[in-house]
Amino acid sequence: EIRRHVAHGYPLMALKGAYDWLLDQGITPDYAVASDPQPERAHCFRQRDDVIYLMASQMHPSVWAYLAGRHVIIWHSEIEFEQRLKPGWIGQALVPGGPTTGLRGLSLAYILGYRQLELYGFDSCVKDGVYKLDGSRLRDGDMPVEVWIGKRRFESSTSLVPQVQNLMATLLPWTKAYLGPGRTPLKVNAHGEGYFQAALAEGKRLGWTV
Repeated sequence: EIRRHVAHGYPLMALKGAYDWLLDQGITPDYAVASDPQPERAHCFRQRDDVIYLMASQMHPSVWAYLAGRHVIIWHSEIEFEQRLKPGWIGQALVPGGPTTGLRGLSLAYILGYRQLELYGFDSCVKDGVYKLDGSRLRDGDMPVEVWIGKRRFESSTSLVPQVQNLMATLLPWTKAYLGPGRTPLKVNAHGEGYFQAALAEGKRLGWTV
């Protein structure tokens, strides 16, 4: 299905490990997004000249030497609302999105001009102690948790649950009610089955205009 979107000329944005996975499948993303400050994330992308790397300013300093000569756009995360009023941040463009790179990616897509998003791999789920997305073991400090959307039960983790909890707060600035007349709101579809998809579907059922 992703190949079909790419064949139709739709831009493709990959988050962290999904980037290398897509390259292994013969699919080159247009954008690669990362925001984690840990040293091990500094080299999380293979270097290519035909990819735009959207890297948060909070990333480990070694990332800039690693991606030197590539097409890199640096952006600033909005950590708290009061940040806009603090010295050094006044007048700076900040990207909202709560605690995960995935949510920041939604805001980045809107800021870049995209209004219809088709999401893949946003399950926010784990299974038998591994991340459902890539099969890797839970990181140190991340714990499995049981979550429910209505009568549906899902396995998630302490690092993934906030992605769902902050979903509507991330989407809200890009809705018609906030943008006002004359501006196109964001529309989001999440493909697959998981905690994130169920939460988005339930939100739409309750009136989320995304």
